[in-house]
Amino acid sequence: MLRDGQPWKSQEIQHLLKEEFDVEYHPDYLGKFLRELGLSYAKPRPKRPHRPENPEEILDERIRRSPLWRR
Repeated sequence: MLRDGQPWKSQEIQHLLKEEFDVEYHPDYLGKFLRELGLSYAKPRPKRPHRPENPEEILDERIRRSPLWRR
């Protein structure tokens, strides 16, 4: 069993439902089932290793320097 706070994959949830309750849910309906229980389904997003510390500031500066900005 997974620890609390650890993200669960949809396949792991399906396996748990089958093993513990002997029920199967189609993957298309798993999100709806979880919402009805007050839970949510989300995918964890890894951080990009080369992302700068201040990407918004860099983008703002590039936009200000752009010839289109000066029109």
